[in-house]
Amino acid sequence: MFASDGLLFVCGSILQSLGVGYSPAVQAFALEVYNRRGGKGEAGKLFGAISVMQALGAQILGPALYGFVYYKTVAIFPRAIFLLSAVLMMVALGLLALVRSPTMDEEDTEGARLNDETRASETQILITNETLVPIDDDEEPRRDAT
Repeated sequence: MFASDGLLFVCGSILQSLGVGYSPAVQAFALEVYNRRGGKGEAGKLFGAISVMQALGAQILGPALYGFVYYKTVAIFPRAIFLLSAVLMMVALGLLALVRSPTMDEEDTEGARLNDETRASETQILITNETLVPIDDDEEPRRDAT
């Protein structure tokens, strides 16, 4: 209906392929929010819950809802299925807009979530413009000032 020629179809396919990163991005965001709110070591439960919700929506409720709407409206208003898609997209975006990530406090930096046993020590390296000169075993080490 929308793609009357091949070029328009290819352009639409390219635009649709940009959405492939949505699911991993949402899962990473959910894990980060979960960890900041105190979830420790239970990422499997989080991903299990996300998988259950995704399976319910994509394989059970979604097809049933769309099938029912199509069955009831195909004879009187064939474009109702597209209207339903637009309405559900707006509802999803509205609910997504209500999600807020936790704000970072003054002490909350990238490594602040690590406890004292897992925090790596800091190492400072001083880089100078001097080079070491190879010496024999009986000489003292010396620096070559270049």
